[in-house]
Amino acid sequence: MKFVPPLTTSITYTPMDGSSFSEPKHTVLIYGATSYTARLLIDYLSDHPERKQFTFALAGRNPDKLKKLVQELHRDGEDGDEDSTKWIACSLEETEEGRKRVAEMVADAAVVINLAGPYSKHNAEMLVRACAELGRHYVDLTGETFWIKEMIEKYDYLASKTHAIIVPSCGFDSIPSDILAYKSAQHLAKIGKSSDAHIELSQTFFNAKGGVSGGTIASFKALSETDPYRVKRGMGEYALVTTGASRGVSSIGIRPYYTNPFIPAHGSFFVMGPVNSAVVRRSWALFRAQQRMAPDAKTVSYGDDFTYSESQVFDKRGGLGSRLVAWVVGLLLTIGLAAIMKSRILRAVFFRIAPQPGSGPDEKTLHGGWLEGTNVSKSSSQHVVVSTITGQGDPGYWLTSRMLVESALALTLSHDRLSPMAKQGGVLTPAVAFGDVIIDRLNATKEFEIKSMTLDEWRKNRESKKNV
Repeated sequence: MKFVPPLTTSITYTPMDGSSFSEPKHTVLIYGATSYTARLLIDYLSDHPERKQFTFALAGRNPDKLKKLVQELHRDGEDGDEDSTKWIACSLEETEEGRKRVAEMVADAAVVINLAGPYSKHNAEMLVRACAELGRHYVDLTGETFWIKEMIEKYDYLASKTHAIIVPSCGFDSIPSDILAYKSAQHLAKIGKSSDAHIELSQTFFNAKGGVSGGTIASFKALSETDPYRVKRGMGEYALVTTGASRGVSSIGIRPYYTNPFIPAHGSFFVMGPVNSAVVRRSWALFRAQQRMAPDAKTVSYGDDFTYSESQVFDKRGGLGSRLVAWVVGLLLTIGLAAIMKSRILRAVFFRIAPQPGSGPDEKTLHGGWLEGTNVSKSSSQHVVVSTITGQGDPGYWLTSRMLVESALALTLSHDRLSPMAKQGGVLTPAVAFGDVIIDRLNATKEFEIKSMTLDEWRKNRESKKNV
């Protein structure tokens, strides 16, 4: 049966009346609270410097697992007594009673952190729908662009009317990619003394060390089992740009090897590059539309000729990769991924030996991992800036838990600092929803450093480190 594209006009449910619910009882609701990543979130929230300014509750499908989790948390010395930790057992079932139960759960929280992926498989749409209807905020870790596209088509307009801020992909995918492109655009706009950065070329190179996420593998598995037409709708850099919106210059696309004319960087195909590129391009489109509708608004625009690509570097920390390694790894990755996608046997073997959902790296990998991202952007006036992000800890778990928590707190504790565009609501991206707020919040942690400089400043900084 051919997949039918979702349209807002085809929704037949009766929206909940938000006026029947009281103000949120909790600042944050963690759904999927019994997962490995959730425990990292809970630990981070419990020791957060702003702990006295927020409350959080735990939720999931299995009441026995939730109760056991709460007992373990307080046995390990988490804050409060066991009875004070609110937990909610709630399945995401598309029934009248199920929708009512989900709405009641969501209404009690200012922001929902959803960890229960794969999102297309586990009916995460119910949480997005409830947030859009009730004016609550939402963040998750999805890398399923076809599912994000469907959420945009169904709930972007509704969320903008209730001022609900819905932000998918708030972890390693896709905050570093989106924020680095945004940071470079800001810097170029400042140099050009304009709100338009006029970017022609924007490239990001990632160098990282860490474990493979079981959740990412589960999403890949769900992707391979999804209707091909449905998946195809979510492919390409313009997949998340609203249908009918004007498009700009096409980027270079997927290839095994990437290099840059301004810095000695050699990158290979990055598995999550297509997902991150689609998110970055949606940011480009939203900022562009905002500037055209409100030229006086303090919103940066990347420019009509903006192009973007990203790749992964395989080198020692602080290195930008070698040409030979980039070519070899890039070819192996692209050929291997294509073979897995086409062969059922290879997929079965891969998913059998790959990390499983709910699992996570050992303590050594968790704390010994790291992330380095370098974005190089050039404007039409030939100005070049370099924006960087560094993070200490496993990118897919340790750093992701920090990014997700700070995203949720940006929507609540720092809501007043968000841009008017973000406060309007909708299905947004990290850069559009959080902007400078998430950069400041991450820089305030002990794990992250995000900064931007001119190409000359970057070269001097790099040379000085070599001489130390």
